[in-house]
Amino acid sequence: MVLTIPSDFSRGFESAVLAAFGGLRLSGHPLEETRLAHIDRARLALDRASSVAEVKTIRDQAEAIRVFLKQQKASLAVQNRAAELKLYAERRLGELLHKTVRKGGPAKLQREASLPAGISRAQSHRLQLVASVPERRFETHVAEVKARGEELTSVGVRKLAQRIRRDSRVRAISKQNESACGA
Repeated sequence: MVLTIPSDFSRGFESAVLAAFGGLRLSGHPLEETRLAHIDRARLALDRASSVAEVKTIRDQAEAIRVFLKQQKASLAVQNRAAELKLYAERRLGELLHKTVRKGGPAKLQREASLPAGISRAQSHRLQLVASVPERRFETHVAEVKARGEELTSVGVRKLAQRIRRDSRVRAISKQNESACGA
């Protein structure tokens, strides 16, 4: 099965994503490596996605596949392939939201109205937190978690983002203290 990206990307997008995941045979048989190539094709679709709706569809499908794989007791390596796609989709969603969502505003209603359909304020915050991790650190985190044989999770990436922010604040405070002491 081959995933084709339509020339008009938004038309037929969901069927392309479903086709990418539809090639996985999960009826109790071990997944073949060639079947995992379909997840890689969905990754290509993710790279080409330009709207929040398109990326959210890929993220939701990847999460559904991850949960299904877990229920089917697939190997952790196979589960992590779907989780990795989900994490990359969440990162991309956070980048898109950072560019498009209005920040602040006097009324909560105003802030909620600026969010795309299907994404809450809390989700937007979490997705943007994932996107705040520098790309190299993000990829290193994914590789290290997989190498340790652990489960890839959104929470793990958000904790990394929080550590990066905290370390940045600590460095800034240390720099201020050094400046104050030296002056």
